[in-house]
Amino acid sequence: MYDLGLVTGEIKPSLQQSLEQDEVGSDRLPIGDHISIYIPLFASSNFINLLIIIIVFIVMKGLWYAVAYLFARQPRIAHIITYSGKNAVPFILIALGLYLMYERGTFALLSWGQ
Repeated sequence: MYDLGLVTGEIKPSLQQSLEQDEVGSDRLPIGDHISIYIPLFASSNFINLLIIIIVFIVMKGLWYAVAYLFARQPRIAHIITYSGKNAVPFILIALGLYLMYERGTFALLSWGQ
């Protein structure tokens, strides 16, 4: 488990190298599926639509980082994230995926869902 120092505000030196290698920029690693979605979107957009897409992306990314920062600064939430975050993330993502599949009617398209 990582003690990111969210409560104390400092990162322990022994974790510095691990954080630089594993955690920083990890939201940009699975790029293949993003390319298959965004290339057709960008190719079919005119300049104004592309500009709007880029502005919305930058604003929303900044907003998500700000919300995450504010949550991480709360001592109780920081404690939960520090000690349970890595174990909880897969379950949260699986639950989110199942919810989205349910909302979009994906299960009805499967042979066992009828």
